[in-house]
Amino acid sequence: MDSVRRAKTVFLFLALVAGFAAGHFTADVSAIRDVTAIRWLQESGLSAARGISQARGLDSNEAHPERRGQFDLFPRHGDVVMVGDSITQAGMWDDMFPDVRIVNRGLGSDRTDDVLGRMPSILNVRARKAFVMLGVNDFSAGRTVSEVFNDYVRIVDMLKSRGASVVIQSTIECNVESLGLCAGFLPKIRELNLRLGEYALRSNVTFIDINAGITSPREGLLAPFTSDGVHLSAKGYNHWREKISPLVYAR
Repeated sequence: MDSVRRAKTVFLFLALVAGFAAGHFTADVSAIRDVTAIRWLQESGLSAARGISQARGLDSNEAHPERRGQFDLFPRHGDVVMVGDSITQAGMWDDMFPDVRIVNRGLGSDRTDDVLGRMPSILNVRARKAFVMLGVNDFSAGRTVSEVFNDYVRIVDMLKSRGASVVIQSTIECNVESLGLCAGFLPKIRELNLRLGEYALRSNVTFIDINAGITSPREGLLAPFTSDGVHLSAKGYNHWREKISPLVYAR
């Protein structure tokens, strides 16, 4: 019986690891997200990742090592730095604001604790303004609102300590119909945004609600503004650009 139990344990562990890997892999392959089987695999992977995280703590994000390495090798200076995960990474900020020295420091799969771990490459930009948008990867990994909020405050404090004017952008909601797991962490996203708005008000930090105009109470992020339930469509990025444009250009 012991050997049977061991075999079952090994099988379960391997299944969880496979699901975890599949979730991370498919999270970055937006071109095939519309395939039902791939979407199911992604959600299974995210569920497995959440279970593993709760059982033994979170591993650091190891995705995109080539991008992370270039952050360190080429410390480009700019007036504005965009800080976030794959949603920020995919933004064509140079094209949106061609007359602004803007640096993209988004990295796919990053949680707030991952960003804390790579703050030197963000601070080295020496930006006058920092736009931060994070959180969805934290919640897909099972983290609490308090954990994410506390990390967020540390990120903001570090940016402010280097003289940057910080803009907290609301964590963009997900779409419950495109991504089944969204219904589970959408309330957390909304609670985080409330706490971030309150924190910004009492801390002399700018808060801007990116979700206004592209979400609904029932659906979360509306379908025309997303490519897969989490990441944004071109229309979504245009909305984001319009929202932050006055702040990007403000003196």
